[in-house]
Amino acid sequence: MRWSIFEKYIRTGQLTVIAANGEQRTFGCGEPHATIEFTSADCLSRLLRNPQLNLGETYMQGGWSPALDSVSMQSCWYFG
Repeated sequence: MRWSIFEKYIRTGQLTVIAANGEQRTFGCGEPHATIEFTSADCLSRLLRNPQLNLGETYMQGGWSPALDSVSMQSCWYFG
């Protein structure tokens, strides 16, 4: 997992990331808080190649899922 990418792009709030291998890390601080779980090892690289297209596609394919109590991913993660 490329953990440094999350450190670089979390601008507001806190994001907890659970990798496909079960490893978990938290980035940022404060509110809002969201959790994303990757279920596919190649999902992050696909997201980084084309986030506007692949965010929805990888979700529909089961590559990642938000925690039920998480806020919208877009409010915590900026792909700028």
